[in-house]
Amino acid sequence: MKNKSFTKALFLALTVGTLFLASCDSGGIQTKPPAPKTDYDAVVAGWDVQNAANLTQVLGGGDAEYENYFAESFYELRDVSVSYDSKGQKYLLCKYPSGDGVAFSLYKMENGNFTKLGSGELGFYGGNMLYYDPRKTELVNGVVKVHFEELDVYYRSEMALIFGEDDIPYVVGYLDGKMVAYRVSGVISTLCASVELPLEIGMDSRCEADVSADGTKAFFVLGSEVSKYTDANDEFGRLIYPDNPVMCVTAFDAKSEKFVMLTKTDFTEYAAMSYMVSYDDKNDTLYILCNENNINVENAEEGVSKLTLFKAEDIFFGGAEIQYEADIEEIHDSFDDGKSQSVALSRDNGYSNGIWAENGKVYVVYKVIGLGGNTGDASGDAFLATYENGNVSKKSVSFADDFSPYAKPAFDDFFFLGSEVYYIEGYNCGANISARCEFVNVCKLNVETGETYVVKKVETPETGAPYCMEITPNGKNGLCIVYLTENKEAFCCFELG
Repeated sequence: MKNKSFTKALFLALTVGTLFLASCDSGGIQTKPPAPKTDYDAVVAGWDVQNAANLTQVLGGGDAEYENYFAESFYELRDVSVSYDSKGQKYLLCKYPSGDGVAFSLYKMENGNFTKLGSGELGFYGGNMLYYDPRKTELVNGVVKVHFEELDVYYRSEMALIFGEDDIPYVVGYLDGKMVAYRVSGVISTLCASVELPLEIGMDSRCEADVSADGTKAFFVLGSEVSKYTDANDEFGRLIYPDNPVMCVTAFDAKSEKFVMLTKTDFTEYAAMSYMVSYDDKNDTLYILCNENNINVENAEEGVSKLTLFKAEDIFFGGAEIQYEADIEEIHDSFDDGKSQSVALSRDNGYSNGIWAENGKVYVVYKVIGLGGNTGDASGDAFLATYENGNVSKKSVSFADDFSPYAKPAFDDFFFLGSEVYYIEGYNCGANISARCEFVNVCKLNVETGETYVVKKVETPETGAPYCMEITPNGKNGLCIVYLTENKEAFCCFELG
């Protein structure tokens, strides 16, 4: 689905070779040598753009609910996603404001057009807020002029599209204190399952999702970090930070229509938390990467920022717990000089990172950024951490394309071709209109050395640089890329294959 896995497995129907045994006249056994290894770089280099669509125009022109909102989004792509069922049929899931709340609509591609299958409630309305748009900041006569605009704000929760028996689609997400699942059959959406959450969810609370490789299970991790002090202040008007943030994991199996929920509450040292998740299908293990920091805590003597890996095994078989697994990174930084560094774990533009797990091995790409003085800029220094059997190793990772000093590069979703690891590298040029960022690079990552290089440069078929992206295997030996344009005017998608 959203298959938002910053980590999505892409299993292509490409021949890697067949091994077989045959009897000889002498009664001995002979082995046929495997076929030569597939050159996946050549496969990627031969990909072409297919089935491009401006979703804002395609859907906004026919549905009134999209007229004023469809392209409004924050940095993370949470409102639109494309998925494919086991037969390779294409579905489009969209979230949008509806009355005083938020709703979703599910579409299926039929005869070249999107047909609406059903709608339901999802998320909640957050009211108005004054939003600072850094891309519209100007330097006028030596004075920095910033731009604010008032936006209607809607809950930025994850949503997942998965498939049950006979490829019946299910939409899973947050609604009014619960995780809910809808069964979509024909043009009818039925709320078929829900689970009550033990925490409040606020607009800035963290929520991340992943989907199993077979597309039948969805996993969510949520945190109560901001919601517990959003409206709480001390006698001096300062925000009161929570003493005990909560991490909550929910999992839904479409075939059994069953929710499972796990919680972890022993976070007592840090104030801000964000997450990423990756499901290891081979070991039935969910890995949760947690970014904790105290950089905003008043009276802290030093800044502390850390990445911690947790896991939950055999979630659907009872007795599962969220367990500590390893420390991936920890930074201690003094505030004395007004400078600080922090581990950045977010899919926001300029900070995109990733986690993927396979057969007990976990890979994490993250950044260390400067928060003050001359310690660094938004792009930061990127690292690849590899975890296996209790050991963590780290390597520096550079961007494959040194495109422009004005562009902010970002890692986006990682995927597999055979045993090779590829990812999408995007560039945001902000207000620098002289640079053209209307392209993405399909790049290769060597997990042994951290080296990267561009395999395929793809110009986006619609005007406007990709501001944030998501990729999904398209079921036909390629990818679908959904993105919000940098000017926030349109959601677009295209396939590579």
